Amino acid sequence: MTRDTMGAMKPNVVLMVVLVGALVESAAAAPDPRIASCRQEQKLRKQSACLSKIVDAAATQAVIDAQLEIARKALVARPEQSISGREDFEYAAENAGIAAAKTSIDRLTAHVVKGDATAQRFGLRGLAHALSLLRMGYANGGERDRQMRADLLGPIGGTCRERLESPEELVITEAFRCVGETRDRQHAAAMVKAIAKVADRGKLARAGVLALRDLEGLDVATVKPLIRILENPLPAAASSDDIWVRADVCRLFSSVVAGSERWAQLPAKTAAERIGKSNSQAREACEQLGAKLGRAAPPASSSKNWFPSQRFESCRPDRLGILGDAEVCVFSEPAGPSTRKYRLAIEDVSKLDPSDNTRHAAIVSTDLRVGAGEYIHVEAVAAFELSDGRWLIIVPVVAGNPDSYTAKHAQLHVLDTATKKLVLAQTTTPCRGASCQQDVQLSRKKGVETPVDILVGGDAKQKLVWDGKALRPSR
Repeated sequence: MTRDTMGAMKPNVVLMVVLVGALVESAAAAPDPRIASCRQEQKLRKQSACLSKIVDAAATQAVIDAQLEIARKALVARPEQSISGREDFEYAAENAGIAAAKTSIDRLTAHVVKGDATAQRFGLRGLAHALSLLRMGYANGGERDRQMRADLLGPIGGTCRERLESPEELVITEAFRCVGETRDRQHAAAMVKAIAKVADRGKLARAGVLALRDLEGLDVATVKPLIRILENPLPAAASSDDIWVRADVCRLFSSVVAGSERWAQLPAKTAAERIGKSNSQAREACEQLGAKLGRAAPPASSSKNWFPSQRFESCRPDRLGILGDAEVCVFSEPAGPSTRKYRLAIEDVSKLDPSDNTRHAAIVSTDLRVGAGEYIHVEAVAAFELSDGRWLIIVPVVAGNPDSYTAKHAQLHVLDTATKKLVLAQTTTPCRGASCQQDVQLSRKKGVETPVDILVGGDAKQKLVWDGKALRPSR
């Protein structure tokens, strides 16, 4: 109580309100002790991993902002061109996506809509990863994830599609990734338009084409403008991305055009001729499109030595983080003048092999066996998620070598991430001939994890089904 000028007593209302207001403000500003504890870690990646374990709707905004802070520091500590710097940035952004998938996407969306270029990249990467986790049921599990993804597809797709108009290449790259993860064909026209604008920038255009191929139900009319990429001449100093984007467009058209679509014949042939001996795999993709349309010569030899005396490997990072710091690797070693031996491994890049400190530690590995005169196309090995933590790993095998072969087939391995077991589930029926193709494609109904149809193209067409437990022939 206080006394006024007349001597009367009155409540100290103003003072109480100020004190209460100060207490509320102080409580709101107080840092979350869990976040403060994570910041004590010395390495940025460990800070990010620590934050990813905080699953609390009330703390989501603070966690995502802390991950953005780590992502910014990663680009400062290591140059943008550094692989480690980019991977630390992506790691923090995808961990922010984990928090969003389990609670709310609002903060990531705000960074995309209102943030600077770095915040937009961060938010787009996080939103794409959130959708990916929800698609596979790794966020909250089962029906809850499916329903949440269905509810978020529209808002996230619209937000990411708007950033296709960004003047920043790195933002557009992440926008392509995010829109592709929606799998929604309603964004196809916008994607094609954005790709056409950057057709002369190989790396960016390729990111767009690869994301476009993830959309379901594409039709010829929508993707037809991309034929210009095959018609355009290669730059004077063509990069590998300038070459590969043409191969990716050829593969895209191979999946949507019919044999009667003769308008694509000459562009495919022209692209194959321009690629020439610079990349036999990319050239072959366009030759196969031409073959499908009725006019293409068998693949020509690139004079590459497919049986060198040294060993080599091809590794692809596990971007979804299902196995933590893992990557899918195939190793090839000489076993004679014209033979090689092969091994498939899932490796932990955060650990070294105790017996060989020049190699990463294997989580699981298996020898790949081929017949006499057969060659595993190591660079073309691919991995795709099935359901419930299982992956399909496709290992293409040719009789001869990728330049000169008489048959093709594929080994289909299934990786169980829970038990860390790798099993050869099926071997496809070989297609025959010097220009036969045997693309293996996955197809699933929108919003449904199983069954997954595995379509094997070529002369010996097959259809397999993943029923959640095993690969089996489709009836």
